[in-house]
Amino acid sequence: MRMSCAHCPKCKIKLQAKESRIHNKFGFSTVKRRRSCPKCDFRITTVEVPMEIANEVFLKDANWVTTI
Repeated sequence: MRMSCAHCPKCKIKLQAKESRIHNKFGFSTVKRRRSCPKCDFRITTVEVPMEIANEVFLKDANWVTTI
């Protein structure tokens, strides 16, 4: 699995993390981040999953595993 960085779909610049908090809704610890574009104020929320969990959830061809 490849690590990626969030970019604004309008401006194509890197989004800045404005707020980060621990998120346990899925039964394991994740990080939920509120990100925004410093130029146009586009906002998005991301949930970052630990790499060990991500490798179990996603197949190599990026399809969802249906046993979740």
